Amino acid sequence: MSHRRRRAIILALAITPWNRVHLRQLADVIAILEADSSRTAIPTRQITNVRTNLKRSHIPPLRTADVITQTAESGLLEPGPKFEDTLRVLGTASQ
Repeated sequence: MSHRRRRAIILALAITPWNRVHLRQLADVIAILEADSSRTAIPTRQITNVRTNLKRSHIPPLRTADVITQTAESGLLEPGPKFEDTLRVLGTASQ
């Protein structure tokens, strides 16, 4: 969990009311937070780059570690079997 985007994926899943988030929504949120700006001020290309980076570099290791699961056809991310343990570790590390 050394990269901030991996931590952001886990924390976003933890705060969603339904414990699931679409990759597109997640990319929007991360791009907005990283730019410290509003959605309208961020170019679509930047959000696409974030989504591509998440898909290629950050989601696969989290899936491999069973932290998250992903529905291939919809891009829906959900907590995996080791999600709660990982979230606990993140909470402990921030204290």
